Amino acid sequence: KLTRHTTDVPDKYWKLYTYFVSKWVNREYRQLFTKNQFHQAMKHAKVNNLSTVTYEQVLSIFNSYLLFNGRK
Repeated sequence: KLTRHTTDVPDKYWKLYTYFVSKWVNREYRQLFTKNQFHQAMKHAKVNNLSTVTYEQVLSIFNSYLLFNGRK
């Protein structure tokens, strides 16, 4: 039996999260971050390989995105 889990993203950021994920999946990193912000977010999330990113790392990168864009 499948059960629905609660999301780790607050409701007020859900629309931004879906935008972020769509850009991330299409590898449009430059629309999300500047070059320096991208490197800082990767370093903070401890991402070594962009092809193998865990869910926790994506959440960390999304939180960095919120901080860099003055949302949080």
